[in-house]
Amino acid sequence: AGEQKVKLCADWPEVRDEADDDTKSATLHLVLPPNLTDAWAKGRVTLGVEISIEGERCLLAAIPKSTSLFFDAADSALYCVLQRISPETVPGMLSVTTEIVVFGTIHVPLVNPVFAAKQMISAHHAGRGRFGLNMVSGWNIEEHLMFGIPIREHDERYAYTEEWLDVVEGMWKNDEPFDLAGKFFDLKGVYSRLKPYGGNRPMLVSAGNSPVGRDFALRRADCVFMGVREIDALAPEIADMRRMAPAPRMYFGCGNLICRPTRKQADEYYHYLIHEMGDWAAVEHALSIRKKGVASSAELPTHTAERMLAATGTYPIVGGYDDVVEEFRRMSDAGLDGIAIGLVNYINDMPMLRDEIIPRMERAGLRVPR
Repeated sequence: AGEQKVKLCADWPEVRDEADDDTKSATLHLVLPPNLTDAWAKGRVTLGVEISIEGERCLLAAIPKSTSLFFDAADSALYCVLQRISPETVPGMLSVTTEIVVFGTIHVPLVNPVFAAKQMISAHHAGRGRFGLNMVSGWNIEEHLMFGIPIREHDERYAYTEEWLDVVEGMWKNDEPFDLAGKFFDLKGVYSRLKPYGGNRPMLVSAGNSPVGRDFALRRADCVFMGVREIDALAPEIADMRRMAPAPRMYFGCGNLICRPTRKQADEYYHYLIHEMGDWAAVEHALSIRKKGVASSAELPTHTAERMLAATGTYPIVGGYDDVVEEFRRMSDAGLDGIAIGLVNYINDMPMLRDEIIPRMERAGLRVPR
C-alpha cells in the first residue's frame, strides 16, 4: 500500500519526500470536519450539503490558481470529514460540489469489507475521484453491543482492520475473483467489477496514539491523524514517525477553532460557550465512555472536561485572528502538514476563514497567495 501512488484529484499536491526534509514548504493544510452543527449539536444531512456548498462559495475567491479549496504552496483542496458513510450524506455532498474531497469514516468492525469496498467505489465514481476513507478500528463498547459484535482486545482490533483492508484493496485492484483465508475472514470469489475512478484508489486516513495503532497508520494509511496535547511536544513526535514510516506520509493534527476579531472577544466567547452554555454532565458521560474503550495509557483521555467541551477532546485554538494564525505557524514549524479544525458554527464561521484567517496565512507564508 505504501508503494502505490495516490492522487485524489488533479489539484492534489504530491506528498513530499521526507528524505529531504529541508525542502519542506511552509504550508499548512486546513481540514474542516462538518459532522456537527451549532454548538456541537446533532448533525443532519441537509446541513452537510449546505456546508459543502458554502465551503466552495466562501473559498473559491481565495484560493491558488487552481479551482480547488486546499491551502498549499501549489494546489490543494478543502476536505469535509463525515461522521459516517451513508447513502444520503456522501452522494449529497458530492453531487452539489465540484472541488472538495469528501471523506467518509467507517467503523471497521461494524461494516462488512465486501459491502464497504463496493459502496466506497460508488462514492468515488459519484465524486469523480473526490472521495477518501477514514478508518476507525473501534473503541466504543456500547456501539459494539448495539450491533451484537463483541469488542476485540485492543491490539487485535488493528489486526482485524489490516485484514479488512486487505479485502477492500484486493477488490479495488484485482481484475479476477480472489479468495482470502485469514484469521478473521474466509472469503471465496471476492470481486468487484467497478474499480476506483481514474485508476487511483481513494486516499486512506487513520489515527492512532497507541504504538500498535500508530504502526498500522504509518504502514497502511496515506495520512496520519494525531492528537495534539501541546504544540511544543509535536516536533520530536512527528520526527520519530517520519523515521518509522516506510514511505512518505502526511501528518495532520486535530483542533477546534474558537475565534473572534480580538483575543478579548474570543475569551469572552469561549466563556459563554463553555462556562455559560456547556453541558458538563454530557461531557463527563462522554469521558467515561472513552475510558472504557481504551487499553493503552497513550490513548486514555488526558484532557479535562473543559477541554472536551472546548475542542471535543482535540486541541483548542482560541484567540483573535492573528493569534490563530500564529498557532497555525507553530504547528507547521513543528512538522504538521495540516490540521482538522472544527468550527462552532460552520455556515457562520467559514466566511471568517475566507476573509480574515486565510489572507493572514498568506501573509505569514503558510499559504501562497492566489
